[in-house]
Amino acid sequence: MMRLSQDLVNYILSWKPDLIQDPDEYHERMTNDPLKCFSQEYIDLSTEIMRDLAESSKRINADFEKFQAWARAEYEEKGCVEVDDAFIANVFRESMTQGDWDAAMHEGVSPIEGMKVVSEGFEIEFGPN
Repeated sequence: MMRLSQDLVNYILSWKPDLIQDPDEYHERMTNDPLKCFSQEYIDLSTEIMRDLAESSKRINADFEKFQAWARAEYEEKGCVEVDDAFIANVFRESMTQGDWDAAMHEGVSPIEGMKVVSEGFEIEFGPN
């Protein structure tokens, strides 16, 4: 188990979800723009991209809100948030390209400034506790 730094805990607990513009409102605004700067094909394509982005954002926000609730409960109960090696490895792995991950595991050092592998496993130092 590893204790997260107070700065990281503060960030997690204060996080607010990103608000993504409603794709239908975007489509309506772009379609009715008096300047008509963009083709309908462009508007339709960009609206579809916005729909995908909005759906992804909703899933990511929901997952983080679950994590945030768990972290808040841990912090209120223990006064700190501790995570296991599997959690750390997952976060670390998701923040890196496969090449960066392979290099970090081979050299024992993270290319991400302020983080380093501190033991044989996936224990990573996020900062002072």
